[in-house]
Amino acid sequence: MKKVLRNRRLKIPSRIRLLRCYIWPILLYGCEAWTIKEDLRKRIEAFEMWTFRRTLAIGWTLKVSNEEVLRRVNQRRELLHTIKIRKVAFLGHVLRHERYELL
Repeated sequence: MKKVLRNRRLKIPSRIRLLRCYIWPILLYGCEAWTIKEDLRKRIEAFEMWTFRRTLAIGWTLKVSNEEVLRRVNQRRELLHTIKIRKVAFLGHVLRHERYELL
């Protein structure tokens, strides 16, 4: 996907949609069962910023702040928020099972 995400002929919103469609589902597979601790939270946020930087073709040696990258792609950090929403939805699904009726 590197060639597609770095393709200059595609506009940035299209590249972001491709990123959300093809890359993030691979990461989010099974995230409902994860235990999110501080080190995992940092790794998730770093991965999100890494994908945005790849999309903008920003080299790792360039000193561009995360806020500047988010401004360029016109996005906010949302990957961790998506994981939290999925975890809560899965918990609701589990608690609706007849095994937990007494609770």
